[in-house]
Amino acid sequence: MAGSILEIVPFYRAMNEKVQPIAQARVAWVAHGGLVKRGDGQYVPALVSLFEHLSRRFSVDRVCFGNPSESLPGVERVAPQRHVFAQIWGLKQRLIRMHRQQPLSLIHGIWGYPGGAAAVWAARSLGIPCVVTFNGFEPACLPDIGYGGQLTWWSRRLLKWVCRHADMIVFPSQDQKARTLGCVGTMDRNSVVSYGIPWQQFEGPVRIPHQPLRVLSVGSVNRVKDYLTLLEAVLQVSQTVPLEWRIVGGAVERDVVQKLTSHPFVDWVAEVLPDRMPEHYKWADLLLHGSRHESQGVVFVEAGAAGIPIAGTRVGLLRDWSEWLPTCEPRDVAGLAELIVELSGDAQQVKQITTRIQDQTKQLTVVAAGQAYEKIYSMLLSRE
Repeated sequence: MAGSILEIVPFYRAMNEKVQPIAQARVAWVAHGGLVKRGDGQYVPALVSLFEHLSRRFSVDRVCFGNPSESLPGVERVAPQRHVFAQIWGLKQRLIRMHRQQPLSLIHGIWGYPGGAAAVWAARSLGIPCVVTFNGFEPACLPDIGYGGQLTWWSRRLLKWVCRHADMIVFPSQDQKARTLGCVGTMDRNSVVSYGIPWQQFEGPVRIPHQPLRVLSVGSVNRVKDYLTLLEAVLQVSQTVPLEWRIVGGAVERDVVQKLTSHPFVDWVAEVLPDRMPEHYKWADLLLHGSRHESQGVVFVEAGAAGIPIAGTRVGLLRDWSEWLPTCEPRDVAGLAELIVELSGDAQQVKQITTRIQDQTKQLTVVAAGQAYEKIYSMLLSRE
């Protein structure tokens, strides 16, 4: 039923409407969350940095879930709903209301849904262009942990609808693009733009491994990050290589945290403000990452800038780099253990690998990502 509602939305476009000057263009970002900088660190730093860059050229407002009574300049909050299609409807209605108050020039949806679907629906109704960034779950299908945009018939249909009707789909990595095309088929209007970081804040010299080896993992303790597989790999390595393992990230699965912290070499840091993250990379000799899916993996860019090697699964940017960077498939305990051992051994080999990672990440800055999105926005806004 909900899918059929989306299918009958008419596409209105004023053929004789004059294109608004790009410098005066008003853009709306829409997502379920992560767009607003908060003092407790509960936001997505890469998104906020990109927003701040684009706000210097365009007038950019944000629409996300939250308490509508909480007023912030340039932020429209929509009361959260339980069901996905109610979420999409609420976000879409708020976008249309914003347009009536002051015309929008372009809508940018973050994640395939609810934000992306709401962006496409509103843009088609208003006759303005729309960009959607596939930020994560869209091509994933992991039924054993209930994760991914390909798990159900309605989510697959919804994402295909978004791909078919958005003016541009943006992927944070070639891996995310390839996986999505494998699900939805050919797609002409797409681009790959990786999120950038404030590179100089993380920059450090290429690291030589310590004894004991300092292993860092960054990311929430949840099923997608698969810390139990990492634990098995680390336990294998710890029998021959002295190490310390620091995990930085909030806990979704408390039972997993208890298993992790029951080992004396594990240090779990629950919550860290983004501005404090460079300190942890400076401490580490190695980034260990065992995620079962990533659209990009901003942590790979941070680690590369900091000058530490990466032992990780073949997801996101690590799959993009897998022709020259040793990686393994998700859930491969032996493969992860082997990577850790290799990156704790021959200092010259480790230096060569890490130098190449660092060189690869130098182009992945906030400015570079912002300029790429500026070109996409400008292209769509200048279209007659």
